[in-house]
Amino acid sequence: MSSKVVLRYLDGRDKIALLNEVLDIAGFEAEMEAVRQSLGKEPADFKIAIKPNASMFVRRDDDGVTTDPLLVLALVERLHAKGYTDISVVETSNAYALTFSNRDAVTVMTAMGLNGGVHSVVSPQPRMTAHVAASDGCLLPYQLIDLGADTTEVNTDEMPHGVLKLGTAWLKADFRISFAKFKTHVYGGYTLLIKNTYGCLPETDKMWHYHRPTGCAQPTIVQLKICPVHFGIVDGIIAADGWMGVKWDRAVPRRPGFILAGRNIGETERAACRVMGVKVERSHMTKTALDFLSEPTELDGEIRPLKKWWNVPGFIVSGFPMTEKHYYYYTFQQTVSDGLGTPPFKRKPIGLMMTYLLVIPILLYVFHRRHWVIRKVKDIKLRLAIRGEARAPRRVRSGLDRLDAPELEVLLDCLNVESALPPKIFGHKVQANGRWYLLPDSTFSRLVRIPEIIEMLKTSQERSGCAREVAARLKVLKGWAG
Repeated sequence: MSSKVVLRYLDGRDKIALLNEVLDIAGFEAEMEAVRQSLGKEPADFKIAIKPNASMFVRRDDDGVTTDPLLVLALVERLHAKGYTDISVVETSNAYALTFSNRDAVTVMTAMGLNGGVHSVVSPQPRMTAHVAASDGCLLPYQLIDLGADTTEVNTDEMPHGVLKLGTAWLKADFRISFAKFKTHVYGGYTLLIKNTYGCLPETDKMWHYHRPTGCAQPTIVQLKICPVHFGIVDGIIAADGWMGVKWDRAVPRRPGFILAGRNIGETERAACRVMGVKVERSHMTKTALDFLSEPTELDGEIRPLKKWWNVPGFIVSGFPMTEKHYYYYTFQQTVSDGLGTPPFKRKPIGLMMTYLLVIPILLYVFHRRHWVIRKVKDIKLRLAIRGEARAPRRVRSGLDRLDAPELEVLLDCLNVESALPPKIFGHKVQANGRWYLLPDSTFSRLVRIPEIIEMLKTSQERSGCAREVAARLKVLKGWAG
């Protein structure tokens, strides 16, 4: 049986339109229908689980590190439109729980924007209901689920103790989708669709439970055999590269500008490796998975060379897996390279001390901040251009720096119309002032600042001053773009 892998670039389209085009060409609904009919289920009873790359979220504006939540929610909206309503977005906690506070999986997903309509970060809970908005404004529900909160033990001869614990929602799903981020990783050189399913394994301290006894590849492969993934999507719109691409995009991410999708996640991953310019065999995990996933495949699309892309050096990729079974060393290097987080994720004191006191992590941190300086220079340039109209309170100015023209236009509308109801975000749709705004090219880290800025403005004078500055920023940005 052959499969098709579809690769398309933005080329002037918005990312939501691109996602839908790629899914159309890849025959996404046909794949779901084939599985549904084989199970004899109605669309409303057909359980769909989407696994984004979400557990690595710890800092705002690191958009190259996690799957774009606007794309994930656009997928949820598409599924609803096709009659599939039993939809879950799933994730587990990871090693960040050792060094940061508030690392419950549902809390993380809400912080990164996967909870449509809710802007506050929720407290730890096993699942919650959120909503996307249809084109007519109707709110469509889906579930956010912590796979570590409800687990099932499955007997298997391929694990040391004859059993593997799996997230029940992932195990019982009828159709599983891996929605991965295109980025580098010191383990194997890259982390794509197959490594993304490693994140479904429910134990929080994955280094102790998976890396130490067998290496992380074995339980991932066993899980894939028990819970096969039916479709894979790679978000390559914004991406992170280099040694720390797994967790930092250095504040200035790369922009490959593509989406890749296919039924066979192994062959789709092979195509993604070709885009990245690395050998698929670099990753022991993917190489092993291809032993049972490999099949004849047609690539529908052209592969364009990446610009300004830095892959992980070969000696790092070769040496890193050797450290897996050394738990305390592995934990140590994880801890010292974590950097800082944004609320609600705070570094634990021991981790902060290790990060700041040890030489190599400091060098890595400086490298990260070098790119932050590049971004800051652009912020200062814009502030200088509007200095005569800089009337917003200081406390909101850093938030304004992160907004591009489309978000500033929505914010200006909100400031000019006093409303008791704050704006709400449902994927790429913003509900404010009794109307809907479509912002398909935004990111959640930008969109969420709209209601936050409005909330921080305490008086009518502050609102009018902020509105004046927003109008000035818009004029300058449009002048630069023109």
